[in-house]
Amino acid sequence: MCNTKIFILVLAVLAAPLSAAFAGGAGGVTWSDQHSISGFSNTTVPASEIGGFGYGVTSGGRRTGGFGYVMYSEPGTDSLSGGVGGVIIGQESRTGPFTIAANLWTGAGAVSRGFSGTASNYVVLFGEANVELGVAVTPWMQLSAYAGMQGIADVDARTGIGAELVRYCPVAGMRLSWGSFQSARW
Repeated sequence: MCNTKIFILVLAVLAAPLSAAFAGGAGGVTWSDQHSISGFSNTTVPASEIGGFGYGVTSGGRRTGGFGYVMYSEPGTDSLSGGVGGVIIGQESRTGPFTIAANLWTGAGAVSRGFSGTASNYVVLFGEANVELGVAVTPWMQLSAYAGMQGIADVDARTGIGAELVRYCPVAGMRLSWGSFQSARW
């Protein structure tokens, strides 16, 4: 057998399990708002996020990927701005053009918190657990709405985690994804 045929055979043998492992995936843009709800949040300062994401989906529906967010709030007596990035893990199920998914977005970043004219900068840990409901508008584009809980906490080598900044609140938003939504029947 010549080297070219051996190379093609090895490539085919390696590609077969990978083609079953990643049955789909998506990437896109996301936008959300944090909401202050008594008993569910420890802040009254609303903030928003906008960012991008991408993930692969196994044939069993497991999501794995990454994201990046820019966080901002309206300037005032108390404000928040910065960015975070990290990993996405989750599980999805599809029926026709509809998708339901439970996701965990975790990562790290940096934020600046302005309070009464002074600003403090923090390195933060970020976490968001959410449930997402999507509809495939086309076999290659999906629109989703999601809701969940989001939290950030400062990290300092001297004082530990959450010594100066801990913020948690409900979050709701939208995602526009481009990818593989072939199960959508038209």
